[in-house]
Amino acid sequence: SGHHVQVAGAKALAQSLKINQSLLKLPLVYGTPGLGAEGTATLAEVLPFNETLEILDLTSNAIGDKGAIGLSTAFIPKDGDDAQVEKEEEVATVVPNDSEISFDSVDSIWRPNNSLRSLLLSGNSIGTDGAISLSNIVRILKNSSIRIDMYQPYCF
Repeated sequence: SGHHVQVAGAKALAQSLKINQSLLKLPLVYGTPGLGAEGTATLAEVLPFNETLEILDLTSNAIGDKGAIGLSTAFIPKDGDDAQVEKEEEVATVVPNDSEISFDSVDSIWRPNNSLRSLLLSGNSIGTDGAISLSNIVRILKNSSIRIDMYQPYCF
């Protein structure tokens, strides 16, 4: 089984996640065709505002490097934001070459997501650029415990 949530569905979920204060786990696994980079970025925009979500499972959603970069961007304070965490001086930045992911639609003050404990991203073809970008989450949330799973099964 799997889900058929795409960008429009991700937008609706994102609005709910922004105000929801009871959901602990969101399993969006084995998407056909999957959330992709844009749907993932849409969900990522609201993660800093949700204070209860502990597990986000996006296994097999065709996220790729662009989606991983968009996801990690949600955890990094933007210039001018009144962040509640100190920004690391040397944060690796990876910008997608052929499209930009915007987070300008978030209308509240950025704050770190301290509830997320497990980010499951297996089967999403995340390469070096995406992995470098995701490593920033661990550096930004240095006082928090987060597990990021990017296992990629190989077919021989």
